[in-house]
Amino acid sequence: MTKTEETELLAAPKQVIKQLNCSPPGSQLSRTYQLRDGAGREYRLFLRRNGTFQENFSVGLDLVFTGGELPLVRLNGKHGATIENPHHAGYHSHHPKWVGEDRPGRKLSEVEGETRYASMEEALTVVVNDCTIKGMEAFFPALGQGELGLEF
Repeated sequence: MTKTEETELLAAPKQVIKQLNCSPPGSQLSRTYQLRDGAGREYRLFLRRNGTFQENFSVGLDLVFTGGELPLVRLNGKHGATIENPHHAGYHSHHPKWVGEDRPGRKLSEVEGETRYASMEEALTVVVNDCTIKGMEAFFPALGQGELGLEF
């Protein structure tokens, strides 16, 4: 996949088809949604949040294809800095590392500090807007208003 192709994937309007799973109340929130674009490509949107440490969350979008998934973007909360990963002290996003037009691997190894969100609810709004996702309001009527009512 080239950088141009991935940019086109992110920009392609995607519709939520259905919710695939919703974790029962407990120590971690986990929800996954199936999406599809106009060309018939499938995607998986996920939300995960630690029940005891609310700032430890991840919102991501993967391309789904025969034989696997390709991560496209991850927006994460604060989940504890280490010497190797000081960026974990703040809100941050993960993106593919590109060498020219080529993506030499499946991992999301580029990390950027984020100021566009300060909660999982706001991170979901960023992903929905950045990745042109339609239909999330059916699951989260207050999307874009800062509070989604996600319960543990």
